[in-house]
Amino acid sequence: MSNPITRLYRRILTLVELGRTSAPPDESGTIATVQAIINDLVTRDRRPIVVNFGFAGCLPVGTDVVMLNIAGDPSNPVVIGSNNQKYRPKGMLPGEAMVYDAFGNSVYLKASGIIVSSPNLVTVLGKDIVVHASHSYSWDVDGWGLRWTETSPGVFKLDNWMNLPGVSSTVNHPWVAGPLPPP
Repeated sequence: MSNPITRLYRRILTLVELGRTSAPPDESGTIATVQAIINDLVTRDRRPIVVNFGFAGCLPVGTDVVMLNIAGDPSNPVVIGSNNQKYRPKGMLPGEAMVYDAFGNSVYLKASGIIVSSPNLVTVLGKDIVVHASHSYSWDVDGWGLRWTETSPGVFKLDNWMNLPGVSSTVNHPWVAGPLPPP
């Protein structure tokens, strides 16, 4: 029988393990589980993945994982962190954050504003949808669009980059002048 100090030392050494997913996670239960390769000889199967409330993701195969072995017991690990080197966004500034996936969709919380980006269809659903801008509002489709800019209280300038005849002017109209009603 081994010395209690030696057993404690081994438990401490195996408290945290690094691995890489080797199969798609099982998303069918109340908590996702994954298979991860620790080294050439050790593979951990059906290990729970713990994430913060409100966030969910299905780890792509090849994602690096950090596993916490409960009480230092390698037969009882929980995935507490993950990073996929291929899809991780780069170039963010300190304090910025992004929610992203492996398909190019993202919500980027930048120091200068928020960018919602997708190479696919973006759908906004809601009983009522309110868009409010305090200074200007722009839209375009493939580079063709309009911009409303408030030049003075209740006076808006309309610019376009669609080459539409007669659509470039300063507007002082009852439906655009004055403050917006509360939502």
